[in-house]
Amino acid sequence: MTDKYPGLSSYTDRHGKVRWRYRTKARVVSLPAPDQPGFKEAYQAAVEGRNGPKAPVVRMPGAALPGTFGAATQRLKVSVKWLAHDEATRRKNTRLIDEFLDLRVVPDHSLTWRDVPVKNLRRAHVEELLGRFIATPHKAKHLLVAIRKLVYVGLLQDWIETDPTASVEWRPAYTGWKAWPREAMEQFERRQSALPHARATGLLFGLAIVEEMSQACDGTSA
Repeated sequence: MTDKYPGLSSYTDRHGKVRWRYRTKARVVSLPAPDQPGFKEAYQAAVEGRNGPKAPVVRMPGAALPGTFGAATQRLKVSVKWLAHDEATRRKNTRLIDEFLDLRVVPDHSLTWRDVPVKNLRRAHVEELLGRFIATPHKAKHLLVAIRKLVYVGLLQDWIETDPTASVEWRPAYTGWKAWPREAMEQFERRQSALPHARATGLLFGLAIVEEMSQACDGTSA
């Protein structure tokens, strides 16, 4: 092997591991083992006096840069409030948060919000993000809630001083059943007045619809 690659030699370090190097009177360059990927390129670079190719940076699963939205997600998922949710709620929130984290900050750049420091978030960013989901306004509203959860973590950790989502309002128009107006309720009561039992049952049902629709229109439903 050393005949094929002049200057190449091996030695055993203090831990008993065999290591390889290119050695001349002027310098010593560490190399990968001859049977490892990249050896030939690294050896040729050492012979020519060039810097060898750098090892690729590999993101470890679940890794997050300090102070970023990725780090905020990690802290959120071990919080007491998060763990108190049922499995279905955690799964839903995780899906929304992951979708936000994977969104690109700029469409033609690889940087995603996962690696952006929480302190860099601005109101304009939030409004632009919500604007991407203008065709699905209710999803945009849920996304805003997910972002607020992460910003709240940032506030607790002193990663950010103010909440840029506080002044952002997103109330999508409700397109379902409308609440009954008072006139319709009075007409309903008159029609049911001849049947006391039916009147009582129908009135309770109508009031339940009014209450549910009113909450939905106000955005206060669970």
